[in-house]
Amino acid sequence: MLHAVNPTSTRVARVFGVLVVAAVCLFSAIEGVQAQAFQTPTDTLNVTGRSSWEQGYLGFLNLNRDLTGARPTAMGGAGLAIEGGVEYMSVNPAGLLGMRRWELTSEMAIVSGGGSVKSFPARLDVGAGQPLETQNYRVSPNFSSGYRNLSLGLPLVVFGKRGAAALAYRRMSPTFQAEETRFEVVGPITNNIPATTGVGGTPDGSHDAISIGLARNMADWLDLGLAINFQSGELSNLTEIGASVFGQRVTGGGTSFQQDISSFNVDLGSKMHFGKLTLGASAFLGHTLEFKNGSATVFPLPTIQDPNAPIFRINVATLDHEMTVPTSIGLGMSYELSSRLLVAADYWIRPWSKSEITRTSLEPFLFFTDEADSSTFGYLLTQGSGDETFNAGLDDANSVRLGLEWLMLQRDNFEMPVRLG
Repeated sequence: MLHAVNPTSTRVARVFGVLVVAAVCLFSAIEGVQAQAFQTPTDTLNVTGRSSWEQGYLGFLNLNRDLTGARPTAMGGAGLAIEGGVEYMSVNPAGLLGMRRWELTSEMAIVSGGGSVKSFPARLDVGAGQPLETQNYRVSPNFSSGYRNLSLGLPLVVFGKRGAAALAYRRMSPTFQAEETRFEVVGPITNNIPATTGVGGTPDGSHDAISIGLARNMADWLDLGLAINFQSGELSNLTEIGASVFGQRVTGGGTSFQQDISSFNVDLGSKMHFGKLTLGASAFLGHTLEFKNGSATVFPLPTIQDPNAPIFRINVATLDHEMTVPTSIGLGMSYELSSRLLVAADYWIRPWSKSEITRTSLEPFLFFTDEADSSTFGYLLTQGSGDETFNAGLDDANSVRLGLEWLMLQRDNFEMPVRLG
């Protein structure tokens, strides 16, 4: 996914996958492995980690704004320059002037489906000089659902001109989408028995906003609007890793994570009307997201190399940090080809590569487990006295959105449009 997603998450999933493969290789060749693995004692280790972004815990979070409204959604997201209702505040605040009476709207989203993989590594090198063949690589979204928007709006008169006001509780970032990856490995160290490995994520929580929107007609050809967003929420994610042979689970692990998020920002919008042509523009002004009270619990995969070796359940307290969100700009147009046919196009500029993260600086503390042996050193990260700012490592997410609406059926009090995007 290109959308402003921490690229570390993909690498973490692959690393976990390799660890699972290694565990399967060990377990599948030894009788009674399952009982032995789960008899290993568990100890708890409390540590201080870096920021959640650096550690990949927020890789599931898509920071591109979740645009709402049935019409723009069905038209591929091309909604900057088309008429709408109260839900258009998330696309272009000037679109609130499309209301002709008071409106109350509610939206939710359901995610389901399947996926296919065009190519995947034919072999995995897990050490021991015996690469494993891979097969039946599968990735698919899990069924999930979540609300998107609850809005109330009404038209009004502002200083003698047509205006509108709205209040909304809406989802700012889609955080409920989950997926699962599975594949099989087979080789000499699995006794040539296919071993199934899987990695699945279950995001939860929300990144929401209470939004207040205002719009006013400034001239026959010009509408202006703004929206003030008070953002907050609690994010969480559960990543599970497992391996099975002959349908029997032989090992497992994973990571659970949670994080508070808050911010404040302003959106500006405009629409210009020139006969059958309408131009629209929106600017989601830059702001700072605050991430606080982050914590994670890591359950590593067990090993049977030493049955008496403890398995550490690692509790990680992540550092509070701030992330700059660059201004996003959208430019759009719509044109009425006829009374029944409308085309629309939007172009969004999202310069995520300019985003930066600021957190407390970290300093390594060296120690030696055996003072007489200089090779037995380790280190811990301790908080420094100042702050450190660095690039967030995100990719720009510019996009073009095209939409078409055909009014297939129209009666006195009934319309049936067909929308494509």
